[in-house]
Amino acid sequence: MMSRKTSFINFEAIYLDGVKMAKPVIQVMDSLGFNRGGLTKAVFKRLQLLSEENEVYLLTVAYQPTIKEIFEKLQESGDIPKKVKLLNFFEDFKKIAPPIGDEKAQEFNEIFTEDNLFTVREKSGRNSLFRYYQEGMFLGLKVEDPQGRPQYLEHHDKERPWVRKNRFTYWRDGSPSRCEYYDDNGKVRYRIYFNENKMPYLSSWVTENGYEYRCLTLKDGSPFLHKDLRWVNSYWLERKLQEIGAGVIYTDEPRTSFALYVSHPNYRIVTSIHTTHLDPDVREGSKLKAWVSHYQETLDNTDMTVFLLSNREKNTFLILLKRKKRQSLFRMLLQH
Repeated sequence: MMSRKTSFINFEAIYLDGVKMAKPVIQVMDSLGFNRGGLTKAVFKRLQLLSEENEVYLLTVAYQPTIKEIFEKLQESGDIPKKVKLLNFFEDFKKIAPPIGDEKAQEFNEIFTEDNLFTVREKSGRNSLFRYYQEGMFLGLKVEDPQGRPQYLEHHDKERPWVRKNRFTYWRDGSPSRCEYYDDNGKVRYRIYFNENKMPYLSSWVTENGYEYRCLTLKDGSPFLHKDLRWVNSYWLERKLQEIGAGVIYTDEPRTSFALYVSHPNYRIVTSIHTTHLDPDVREGSKLKAWVSHYQETLDNTDMTVFLLSNREKNTFLILLKRKKRQSLFRMLLQH
């Protein structure tokens, strides 16, 4: 176990130049994209350094049907080293998770095939949009990219055609990947995910803010409800660690705190937090953000916890911890 009395600079030196790192390294991120900010650039720099002598996996958990293309372009631009391997939760879990139902999702071209349909084609940027009507009633729409590949498909309520009931999205190969169900206010409230055989393998309830909870999968052959999607991510990560072998896990975002709950005797877990810890919406005084509790719950499972704080943040942070009798919440508080 590494010393926790260190600075951020020493933290990097310990794991890069000091102790010989166990292989491989898993860097956990929420998502990938282009022209991101300082945190993403710092992580990419870490990938450059670590991949010189270690096998490195970049693990992401966000739902991004084009994640492979994004990753390949970032490698082509030199942002991510060629030796780094990509693992995405949805890309991988759909291959290994057993189905939770027997009914397949329909193919893109099998939907809206009823008799007496009127189809109106429009341009939507570079994409083509098709609206479907029956007896004058709007039923829904499809969107294709310039190559004719499906992007998404929507069903609308026949009794209230202005209300969208659900939306299917698709992988780049045209197979269905997810169906979202909407409330009367246009908010997603439920999701079903489909595997390569078009069978459902994961479903979740969704709050108005997009938080996925009460997630259903099959676990050890039986239906199992996970508290939220983070716990499904942890369950999946533990399975992948058994395949990959011993190493080091890095996390840098509250959304990736699911990795801190993983228990594996041959892994070291290092987490650093770069975002603000205080809730800006509190009218009176200050309040810690809800996600801070994740780091409290996983202290005994984490080898190093690094918080980057300004002097003002640090003072307020310590006061709040004392008020809640959590003075020993974190093993390391750093200022910059």
